[in-house]
Amino acid sequence: MGIRFAVLAGLLASASAFGQQVTLVQGHPIYHEDGDEAGVAMALSITADDGDAAWLLRTCEELRSVARLEREQDGLRLETIFVVPYKSMAVEGYYLPADPSSERSALVAGQPVARSSLDRLVARAGVPPGVLDETGVEQEISCQTAEPLWTIAWTDLRRVGGEAPETVIDHARSRFLAVHQGVVATVATRRLARADR
Repeated sequence: MGIRFAVLAGLLASASAFGQQVTLVQGHPIYHEDGDEAGVAMALSITADDGDAAWLLRTCEELRSVARLEREQDGLRLETIFVVPYKSMAVEGYYLPADPSSERSALVAGQPVARSSLDRLVARAGVPPGVLDETGVEQEISCQTAEPLWTIAWTDLRRVGGEAPETVIDHARSRFLAVHQGVVATVATRRLARADR
């Protein structure tokens, strides 16, 4: 869970929105020699302003609604919604206090959401079909409730076996870069479709 919130903090600090923008966030390689595993931790953000900002915010609000997450709970405010494919497509809400000096927070499970609804909502945000099917990695798709920001955080660890760790890391990086290119293409296609209306 620490990686999840560290990635979010980095995205919130670095996200800039000029139109709709897909930004690859600096990731890092991982190598666990004792566990014979290697891979990467990477992330990307989808941000927007003007009409596209409202579009991303409405999509996040619809996700909140279908998962039946309250806007406030026990004096805490819903800040982030996560879709977690490796937890059987769980939808979770992360709640923070209005008072930033308080250290209280809560991660609350939402109601199960039909896969067709999840596919439709993440696609509206710019996440291409099939990304939710990547359950062999620890990935989370999230949105912010108060600003137009969607993210994909991705940790891909594989057994090294007979390969060099660098080779496994390069393959993992390539898998995520393919996701990044898919998001860029999806966002561009959706914007063109909306411009033609």
